[in-house]
Amino acid sequence: MKTTFTLLVAVLSVQFGLAQSAFVNGVPVSVVNSSTLTLSDSITGLGYVSNIASNSDGSILVGSTWTSTFLIDPATSLPTDSLQGFSSNSVYGNDPDEMFGVRSGTFYSINISTWAIDSISLPNTDRITRRPGADEVWVCADSTIHVVDISTGMSLATSFTTGSSPYDGSEVRFSADGATAIKMNWNSNTVAKIDADNKTVTTMLDMSFASNLSGVE
Repeated sequence: MKTTFTLLVAVLSVQFGLAQSAFVNGVPVSVVNSSTLTLSDSITGLGYVSNIASNSDGSILVGSTWTSTFLIDPATSLPTDSLQGFSSNSVYGNDPDEMFGVRSGTFYSINISTWAIDSISLPNTDRITRRPGADEVWVCADSTIHVVDISTGMSLATSFTTGSSPYDGSEVRFSADGATAIKMNWNSNTVAKIDADNKTVTTMLDMSFASNLSGVE
């Protein structure tokens, strides 16, 4: 029997004045009115959108399929530009034109205005999270977390291990102030609480009673 610790749902909320919309990935991308929890719109023709992220000021959404990247105007729910042949799971940068992404062991810096792309190699990585309040992007490679410094471009600042198994993958989630991180180690059946400043695991929660962990949120 499968036991799920927490359910991870890919929903992105963007604020426009008094109205709030949530963009839900999939086919099509669904636009939900967060106040009334009703479907207000949908975005078709993009294929399966597996990842949606907002830029730093919320003016553009970046959606990725397996093969392409699309820019979406959140005010109109319409695609405005695309880059064919490139795809990554993305997070926002410090500048509205800057995004960072990861796909299949490569970490990318992406200018969504010019589509200029730079990259560094981070083997076995495919999960990415921006740390609130810091110039850091955390990228998971199974039981290892790589911390990328984005204060001046992108450079690997440090790496540390959160689990006992080489297959302890999953995303990282942060507290609102960015001081604490949580990561599920699905093969070890543990959940790690991390001091984000010191990059150390402070508490390890044994989840062996759960036969199948799926994520943290």
